Amino acid sequence: MSLQWTAIAAILYAEIAFTILMLLPFINPTTWHRFFNSRLVLLIKKYKYVQHILVGVMGLLLLDAIRDVSRYTKSFVDLADVASQAPAAEVQFHMKLFRAQRNFYIAGFALFLFYIIKSLAGKLSYEAQLIISNSAVIKQAENASKMAREMLNEQKGKSIPEAEAALKAQILKLEGDLRSAAKELEVKDKDLHAIKMQSEGLTSEYDRLLAEHEKLQKAHALIVGDAVSDRKND
Repeated sequence: MSLQWTAIAAILYAEIAFTILMLLPFINPTTWHRFFNSRLVLLIKKYKYVQHILVGVMGLLLLDAIRDVSRYTKSFVDLADVASQAPAAEVQFHMKLFRAQRNFYIAGFALFLFYIIKSLAGKLSYEAQLIISNSAVIKQAENASKMAREMLNEQKGKSIPEAEAALKAQILKLEGDLRSAAKELEVKDKDLHAIKMQSEGLTSEYDRLLAEHEKLQKAHALIVGDAVSDRKND
């Protein structure tokens, strides 16, 4: 494997490991939110042109792999005429075709996982913000309830009409605060449900891609084994 494809394969393996890490359920979204706002990540975000260059390189390598796959696929018909006379040439052709297909999958998966990671990072940060906001709303409701109890204790020494009027005003205020808090919680719950559904869809898509990658590795091992055995027979 040449240097550029070794580098792209290393990036792909790192992306797979990081994607699995982001999908682990025991890591809280708030933890990821703090990580994404750390100095290191903010420094990486500052130099966005590096990301654009990386995406451009992966795109060019993907186009080059597609060109190679197309070229070797078109040559397959021509090879069938001489395959019986030169079996070693057929093996070499299949090896080159497999390498082109392997490079295509490596570049394609690396580019695909790059955008998957960006999407997951955005959704985890948004989910963390919703959790923080929900905690603030709950704390506000608890403070309002505490204030209501304190006012009830204060109103015990006042006359009944004054106490009832003050209590009614406070109750109306608390009811309005609770209604607004309930609406906010309902909206945030819907957003959290949508984020979970999208995460499940991404997980299933990642599992499918990983299964295809395993099939490709098995095919590579089979072709390499056949080529080695043919060379030994020669």
